[in-house]
Amino acid sequence: MGSASTEVAFDDYFHGGWFCIETAFSPTYHNFLNTLVAAANIIAVSVDYRRAPEHTVPIAYDDSWTAVKWFSSHSNGSGNEDWLYSHVDFKQVFFAGDNAGANIAQNMGFRIGNEKLDCLNVSGIVLIHPYFWGNQLIGNETEDV
Repeated sequence: MGSASTEVAFDDYFHGGWFCIETAFSPTYHNFLNTLVAAANIIAVSVDYRRAPEHTVPIAYDDSWTAVKWFSSHSNGSGNEDWLYSHVDFKQVFFAGDNAGANIAQNMGFRIGNEKLDCLNVSGIVLIHPYFWGNQLIGNETEDV
């Protein structure tokens, strides 16, 4: 794998916005991730998935999975960004996101468990104000759809 490093890949950060607003380039996310990587000495890959209504779910999951595979391709040096190979510890990877992005982060965790990207070790998933919705309404969801 890559050379010894003290950095961690915070692969990937999935932005929120109910699958339809905000992007990885929105000032809220751009500024947040710049502050985070500077303070924590980590690498963040911010995923800019396609959004509804032009692109309906599951396209956000598909785009995010493509980003995870792109990132993981760097673990053995075959990716197109040499600096990732030399600065990231692919054995300490985290998925993170807020709102719909937390939903995507959880989905990527399930997917990596099912499809096995051997070159990545997902150490954790950070879910910030996760947005989940199921087929069965629970609690006050029946009152506040």
